[in-house]
Amino acid sequence: MEFKLSSESEGLLGNMKVSAQDGNSRSEMNFTGGKLASFMPNGLAALHLGSEPNKIFMLNSTTKTYSEIVTDNSADWADYEQSEYEITVIGKEKVNGYNATHVKVKVKGGKNLQDMWTSTDIAGYADFARVKTQYTGKDNLNSALAAKGAAGFPVRVVASQDGQSFQIDLVKAEKKAVDKNLFSLSGYEKGGMYPSLPGSIDVSKLKDLQNMSPDEQRKLIEDLMKQIQTEPK
Repeated sequence: MEFKLSSESEGLLGNMKVSAQDGNSRSEMNFTGGKLASFMPNGLAALHLGSEPNKIFMLNSTTKTYSEIVTDNSADWADYEQSEYEITVIGKEKVNGYNATHVKVKVKGGKNLQDMWTSTDIAGYADFARVKTQYTGKDNLNSALAAKGAAGFPVRVVASQDGQSFQIDLVKAEKKAVDKNLFSLSGYEKGGMYPSLPGSIDVSKLKDLQNMSPDEQRKLIEDLMKQIQTEPK
């Protein structure tokens, strides 16, 4: 699957390619615009392994290092009980060439809101919908959408958080053979996305990364580097 990434404030940010096989998924991100382009390393990928469902491995293919992020306490990756999803159907719209159903999704008691445009026009859409990413692969959410007549794969997602919005648009979805080595940590060492950064990162510190100024981003790196001195070797 290929996606275009953008934001209302910064325009086109880059693209993302997602590959999946046997319950594993890999998202390769290329940032070409916005603040993230000056901060994120080239060759950045997020690897989700079905054998370790509560972890995301952030890979830096240039340095052959990775950071391990535990998602147990991350609301962004959580799949809540079906009854916890509040889904409002807005209507039928044509998005990215697909006939889609526009819905608003919110978790009860939560502050963040997502607009999703789901479509069944994609051949084998249910298989794509099961692929684990931050916005897909949530079985209970998929069931809640289907119960509202909005089954399908999201061809557009607009996530709003803390007054900021981030948009993901589907460019292409297809089934083809992929290299099984894409879903392996072989050849990588635990050492962080950046040289000398810790291999384990508190996801809460990265939550508002896209809203940070360059100075704030540098301060974050300094704080993370201080972790190294206190982490057991």
